[in-house]
Amino acid sequence: MVISCGKGGKKTKTNTQNYKQEEVTIEGTYSYSNKNEGLECEISIYGDSWSGVTSMWGNVEYQNGIMNKNSLYDESGYVRIGSANGRTLHTTFGSGTSITLHKQ
Repeated sequence: MVISCGKGGKKTKTNTQNYKQEEVTIEGTYSYSNKNEGLECEISIYGDSWSGVTSMWGNVEYQNGIMNKNSLYDESGYVRIGSANGRTLHTTFGSGTSITLHKQ
């Protein structure tokens, strides 16, 4: 049995042993930092949209887009740029370098 606590809320599931397990929501803020590469990235997911800020050696870029289930898409909704599972967010940066952001 799955019980949802409103939009974006946590869900609880009761298994056969009758104890509750919390399922993690994908909503929230994810971050990545690599000081050696001068790269910092933060992405926030709320509802059906996401927004992010990336800083590389002090050059800041802002992005936003839409969500479809746990996939991140650009503003057009056609280009898939990543996915989130409630603990981590996987995306690519620059020339295709894969990075993993962790939920705060």
